[in-house]
Amino acid sequence: MKKRTRFVLASFVVGSLLCACASSPNEALVRAGSEGNADAVRKILVSGTEIDARNKVNKTALMLAARNGHVETVKLLLSQSADVNAKDSIGYSVLLHAAIGGHTETVKILADAGADVNAKTNYSYTALMTASGNGYTRIAKMLLESGAQVNVTEINGVTPLRFAKIGGHTEIVQMLLDAGASESSNYYAMQGDVYGRQEEYDKAVSSFTKAIELNPREAMTYNQRGWYHNKMGQYDLAISDYSKAIDLQPGKELFHNNRGLAYLESGRNAQAISDFTKALDKNPKGDMIYHYRGQAYRHEDQDDLAIADFSKAIRLFPKEYRYYLERGNTYYKNGAYDLAISDFSKAIKLNSDSAQAYNQKAWIMATCPQSMYRDGKAAVKLAKKAEQMASSPQYWNTLAAAFAEAGRFDEAIPAQMMALFILRKEGKPEETIKAYKKRLESYKAHKPWRE
Repeated sequence: MKKRTRFVLASFVVGSLLCACASSPNEALVRAGSEGNADAVRKILVSGTEIDARNKVNKTALMLAARNGHVETVKLLLSQSADVNAKDSIGYSVLLHAAIGGHTETVKILADAGADVNAKTNYSYTALMTASGNGYTRIAKMLLESGAQVNVTEINGVTPLRFAKIGGHTEIVQMLLDAGASESSNYYAMQGDVYGRQEEYDKAVSSFTKAIELNPREAMTYNQRGWYHNKMGQYDLAISDYSKAIDLQPGKELFHNNRGLAYLESGRNAQAISDFTKALDKNPKGDMIYHYRGQAYRHEDQDDLAIADFSKAIRLFPKEYRYYLERGNTYYKNGAYDLAISDFSKAIKLNSDSAQAYNQKAWIMATCPQSMYRDGKAAVKLAKKAEQMASSPQYWNTLAAAFAEAGRFDEAIPAQMMALFILRKEGKPEETIKAYKKRLESYKAHKPWRE
């Protein structure tokens, strides 16, 4: 009778605890673990609650007991076979919770109980990174002695060594170095990407150089540094980097394409064509590559091949306005004015914000030697649109020609003078300035300009 009375009393106590402490047995157990209330944990477990039960935010009693350094509660839960390697929703392990709290004794108890010292979060973060970044020297030492990986990287390429350096924890830095730690090339590569997106190209190059020093066999890093050399107009350096990337990883489409661009932008069209062709061998559906090779062919006066490449690009991706622009320019160069106008019109339809498309079409309609394609009024409208989008000497030059074709020479003259003013301000070559002056004289004589 006495035993039964005690059982009823125990059941009453547990029931009262659950009602007072939480809305469910799971919540009650996790809260008791978090508060280090070992007696409450025992009583709740007696009621049959699963030891690894989770609360509403997916934490277990052992996780929060470890996080708050409740040694006796941690020992109790482990003695009842709590999962020492359980993780929460973002991948934080029991051991990581203890390390975040800076609880050295708890970390040791968990490690001795079989906790995975190299467990990673969803973002590849580890307990050693926490200890290194927060200056928890004893925990870092304990983790290393338990087999923690010293050169592991989280999602952004940051190592424990980098975390220790950022935090200024020199003792841990030396400890990690003694354990074989090294800087991560991935960290500097990620840093280079950030600088690149911020258009700080010199800093991007510097970061990629550091990454290369740490890992000189990574082809992609040379490619990335080459890209920013190219952005700064350092074409020879860019070509050298792309060539190194190709040596390390032969035949990769991206590397040949990017080297081709550096050749194209530096006026070495034959080499550009060769690289773009190699890229197309790997990716025959590369519409942008056909577009680039088409430009190189046009610069080499191989206009039929250029038109064929632009047309191929259009067939592969007919919604890209730039392909029509480039083919239109090539048609114009060869006197196919109707086809050029058609392509510029398509470019405008695809991208109504393309100042270049409006300008190119306006130029033909203002200056074409064949009268059937000229329309001064329409040219003025198009040229104004271009100039309003982006004021440049080229667009003012076209607007002046359009005014002249429309017989509005009193407006053509100041427009051409504005074009000349901007040219001089930008320090353009004297040859270009002379050409613009010649048109100005034509408008002063009330003569439209003809190409």
